[in-house]
Amino acid sequence: NSSGGMFLNLFGKEERRSSNKPPTASSSEIRLDDNQKKSSCDMEDAKKYTPFLFDFSYLHNPEEFEATLTNQDTTTTTDGGNNNAAEDMADLEREFAINHLPTIQEYYTLFTSIYNYQSELNRFSSDLTKGYFIQYTVESVLLDQEGRALLCEAAWLYGVILIVLERLLPGPIRERFIIAHFRLSN
Repeated sequence: NSSGGMFLNLFGKEERRSSNKPPTASSSEIRLDDNQKKSSCDMEDAKKYTPFLFDFSYLHNPEEFEATLTNQDTTTTTDGGNNNAAEDMADLEREFAINHLPTIQEYYTLFTSIYNYQSELNRFSSDLTKGYFIQYTVESVLLDQEGRALLCEAAWLYGVILIVLERLLPGPIRERFIIAHFRLSN
C-alpha cells in the first residue's frame, strides 16, 4: 500500500541520517544514542532551541506557552543598552524554522505514514471480521498458508516499525517534532 511504501522510503532516509536529526532537547536534558558522538557545539546548538521545543503539555494551554516566549522581560545589557529577549527568541525560532522545517515536515510525514499503515491494517482486519470480502473470512485466510503468512507479516512489520521508531526517536523527541510541526506549519 502507499503508506507502507512511504514509510519504507522515509525510514531509509532516517537510517541514513539518524545522526543528523535537528536538535530536540528535553527541557531537563539532551537525550542522545550511546553510539552517537556529538561535539559540545552540537550540544549548545540543541540547548539554545529548548525554550520553544515543547512537548504535548503545550496542547493543554498553548496560549500560556506562547506567552512565555513573547512576554519575556526586557533585559539590560552590561553596557547599559536594552536587549529585548522576546525579539531574540523570535529571531532564534525563525532561524530554527528556516534551518529545520523541511526535516520536521519529513518526520511528520513519517509519523503520518505509520499511523496510516496501522489504520489500514486495522480496517482490513475489521472488514475481514465483518465479512466485507465475499470470498474470504478470517478463518479462510488463516487456513490458507500464504494468507496466514501475510497477516502475520503485516502485524510483525508494524511491530518492527514501532520498535525501530522508539529506538531512533524516543517518545519525548517525537512529541517535540509533532508540536514543532504544529507550531511552525500553522
